[in-house]
Amino acid sequence: MIGGLALFSAISARGGIHPASGIFVLVLAFVGLTWLVFAKKEKEEAKNLILHLDWMTLVFLVGIFIVVGVLAESSLLKQLAEQLAQWVKGDVFLAFTLIIAISVLISGFVDNVPYIAAMLPVASALAEAMQVQPDLLMFGLLIGSCLGGNLTPFGASANIVAVGLSEKHGSKVSFWNWVKLAGPFTIITTIAASAFIWLVWA
Repeated sequence: MIGGLALFSAISARGGIHPASGIFVLVLAFVGLTWLVFAKKEKEEAKNLILHLDWMTLVFLVGIFIVVGVLAESSLLKQLAEQLAQWVKGDVFLAFTLIIAISVLISGFVDNVPYIAAMLPVASALAEAMQVQPDLLMFGLLIGSCLGGNLTPFGASANIVAVGLSEKHGSKVSFWNWVKLAGPFTIITTIAASAFIWLVWA
């Protein structure tokens, strides 16, 4: 399966995920279920696999990616990035700090892939305008967007799956309970990573 997905991504005209990747995965799932039913004669096991899938999490993830796609296509994230460029006005530390802070906040609620895609040109332009290496701002963008995903239960796909599995086993995790634990963790790790990158690249 991994090889097939890699192949479809490699032949994509845009360099991203080929639309056929989804069909490929669905076909594999169908083949697997068919094999269980007809080859192994385990109809009950196949039925249980379908019934015990975490459908709530799957539907939620589909919804999240639809929202993210709409945001990316409407260029709202890009407009926010352009506004950030106006705030900085040549201050390297301010640029680094703002990129990280805003990235943490946004990535707590929005998938980081379209956000990074929208912010990369701005980070590059900021670095060029301030005559600094772009590595510093790029790493700031990565730190904020990646670690910011820990902030909320829907900041990353892994969080959503974890919450879904917890609820499935009778342990409900509320939004605020998650934030109480993840908030300090996100702040500490972001500060530590930011300090390290600043000392290395600034």
